[in-house]
Amino acid sequence: MLLRDIDHQIGLTHCLAHAFDNQRRLSCTDHPLRDLLAQRIYLIACGYEDDNDANALRKDAIFKLGVDRKPLDSDSDLASIPTFSCLDNAATTRDVYRMAKAFSK
Repeated sequence: MLLRDIDHQIGLTHCLAHAFDNQRRLSCTDHPLRDLLAQRIYLIACGYEDDNDANALRKDAIFKLGVDRKPLDSDSDLASIPTFSCLDNAATTRDVYRMAKAFSK
């Protein structure tokens, strides 16, 4: 929860989401880009560096709260490995550059 509060104060995931050129079809997505970035950053910050951890923790109530989802609602589960794989493979060098620039603001 501390990570979420700091993120909301400094707007990190919001800036990163705006820097990333989201090519996903929005009609086919369950997870907004900001939520995906927040989930991934919070997992890494908590020591879960491997994408495989996303599957085990996608139903975790605390991580759901961190991404502003209802903790006990099974319809609000977080992203899984395939979703992160698509996101990782969609990133271009321009996206990485824009995201790096977002850190300097």
